[in-house]
Amino acid sequence: MVTYYEIIKEMKSKINYRYHLVKTALDTSVSNAARTFSTTPKTVRKWCTRYLENGIRGLEDKSRAPHFVHNKTSELAQSIIQITREKYPQWGPKRLKSLAGLPYGETAIYNTIKRIGLIKNKKKYQKKRDMRAWKKNNFKPLEKWQIDVKQLDDISEFFPYFKILSLPKYEFTARDIISGATFISFAHSANTTTAGIFIDYVISHLQYYGINSSSIRFQYDNGSEFIGNVRKKSGRTPFESVIDSANSIHERIPVASPTFNSDVETFHRLIEQEFYSCESFDNQVQFFAKALSYSLFFNYFRPNSYKDNLCPWQIIKNKFSNIDKNVLHLIPILLDDFTDNFILSRYHVRQFPSDIQKLGNCLTTLLII
Repeated sequence: MVTYYEIIKEMKSKINYRYHLVKTALDTSVSNAARTFSTTPKTVRKWCTRYLENGIRGLEDKSRAPHFVHNKTSELAQSIIQITREKYPQWGPKRLKSLAGLPYGETAIYNTIKRIGLIKNKKKYQKKRDMRAWKKNNFKPLEKWQIDVKQLDDISEFFPYFKILSLPKYEFTARDIISGATFISFAHSANTTTAGIFIDYVISHLQYYGINSSSIRFQYDNGSEFIGNVRKKSGRTPFESVIDSANSIHERIPVASPTFNSDVETFHRLIEQEFYSCESFDNQVQFFAKALSYSLFFNYFRPNSYKDNLCPWQIIKNKFSNIDKNVLHLIPILLDDFTDNFILSRYHVRQFPSDIQKLGNCLTTLLII
């Protein structure tokens, strides 16, 4: 004999069958309906009660979801999460909690931004090879740097400021692959001269704090700003000449292999999400001031989950206990302003960092102590 439950679970619409059950019970008796439909009197009474209270709609299935969720995020918390997410639209739950300081769990933040439709479809993720162990075994902090250039005028949130305030079009970036420490500067044009000024600035800064430039490796791609026109017959670019004069080591990545520079590319993604896409600027001075603030925050305070939640300064301090705290403080500059001095001095601008650094040292001391 087929029971009521076995019949009902296969039905898409159960209302008609339950109506006949209730009709039989009301016309005869509950026990008769229970025998006829192979179920219990309790089930018959349940559907009779619901039918008499709510009519035909009372025979629909009711949701089994709880009426009250004891740990549900409050409306105030949801509003705070929504406002913060709208301010930083590219930040996920982890960064909203750690960087924006939201006092809620990552799960609560994720559920809230998902419910209000602020989750964007992610691009298909291609897992990278985990090279952390290999890097630690082969290099020390501040020993190998990846160099790259980021174009800024293709960032939609930043573009209006770029046009109205005539802000720089390019960011030159150098990132240490072990600590994650990063130096940035800006330029209106990306060519071998501005690239040379930037690398001279970085090398001079590291030498100023006692880093032996002959032990440093600079890894870069095959962009024209680094190697010049591929059709040139001979000669070194200003960028290459500066590295040569410092006795540092060149390392060019293979053609069409951007993953070789994954550390500096990761920084480009982070600074776009955490700086260019969410900051506003009133003038060029404020832009460079905020760029300095982000650089100091990134190097001295921002934890990196990929590096045991340590910031770059903590990693370097753990390795070199006596190193000067200002070693990671390089003020972002407009590289174009130093073009004439750079060319006249035959590809060296050695006032870095003596003049510029005096101002920066005071700022860094106030921020770190």
